[in-house]
Amino acid sequence: MIYEDLILNEKIFSILTNAWKQNRLPHALIFHGANGVGKEAHAIEFSALLNCKNIVNNRACGECSQCLRIKSFQHGNVKLISPMPASSKSTSIEAGSIHSLSSTQLKTYQQALEEKGKDPYYKIGLKASTIPIAIVRELRKDLYMSSIESGWRIVMIFEAEKLCTGTQASANALLKILEEPPEKTLFMLVTSSPNQLLDTIKSRSQSFYFSSPTDRQIETILINRGLESKRCRIISKMCQGNISLAMNLNNHYDSIPKDIKIIFESFFNDDPVFIQQFQNRLQDLNRIGNKELFDNFFQLQIQLVRDIILLKQDKDSLHIVFSHLKEKYIEVIDDNKNADFHSILEAIDDTYRMNLGNVNLSLNSISLIFDIQSCLEGKVYQSIE
Repeated sequence: MIYEDLILNEKIFSILTNAWKQNRLPHALIFHGANGVGKEAHAIEFSALLNCKNIVNNRACGECSQCLRIKSFQHGNVKLISPMPASSKSTSIEAGSIHSLSSTQLKTYQQALEEKGKDPYYKIGLKASTIPIAIVRELRKDLYMSSIESGWRIVMIFEAEKLCTGTQASANALLKILEEPPEKTLFMLVTSSPNQLLDTIKSRSQSFYFSSPTDRQIETILINRGLESKRCRIISKMCQGNISLAMNLNNHYDSIPKDIKIIFESFFNDDPVFIQQFQNRLQDLNRIGNKELFDNFFQLQIQLVRDIILLKQDKDSLHIVFSHLKEKYIEVIDDNKNADFHSILEAIDDTYRMNLGNVNLSLNSISLIFDIQSCLEGKVYQSIE
């Protein structure tokens, strides 16, 4: 296999393998499911299987020249399309189409491809909200005018829902290809938002849903990567089945204790010193532009409240993540008999989504604190639609 620690969906992979052997593969597949469950890696694994020269037990060997080129995104048969900054200019590299990236962006993208070749759960991505139509037009030209090496020609489209951004021109351009696909060409559209895909694309594709791995499976992956067991347990419970998030949490694990202190004191003790620190922390995370840290800060907020909800339901619950905070959790529950903790989760989620836009972070954070205080008093929170 290409990836040693991929949690392979045996059922889906078996269906695809049997369809291939029986010459019944559809021209287009949709891999969908939650973020961070390994959908992209499954697309890479199946691409390798279709082109491998030394298949072992219905799996790509991971060692032949074909597999190594696919793993490094340098195989002529395998094209990768992912969101890119729109531009009037374009160029190409073997990994796929790239639109006039700066030298810094190009270096970042190439490093991301290298990391993806090593880690099935690594997230490829530039700061881009769409797959420009120029990429699909270039793909069409390449598919119909270039010759194919032996094996199958594969087009992998990551974050495929971003074909449908704006005018949906990119999606419509792809649809034209799917209506008359070249022989021995397979499209694999990978998405966490299948509802955003055009119905006409979905009708021409066979969909496969990838379920999230269990906490135990994620914990095992982390332990096998050499992490300490307690750390693995906490991260596996926090990530909610998202292994990509688990890796991000591990990368920034050392910041968790301090952030927990700031969040807890701001939310539940109404401490002005920590409320100011809460504001400062959000502004700092936004200023440095590290979305992983920014997302993790909100993930911590959500996890703390989830722990409290679990303990409110069962004070002997063994499923809380931060067990060392159990006594403090119980104090919060006892001091706020009428609190609506589920509404607090809604408030945090709304605040996170608002912060992704052009808002005043300082005012937004203060608004969140006020909303939480209201929820602790039992008042109904009005969610943003």
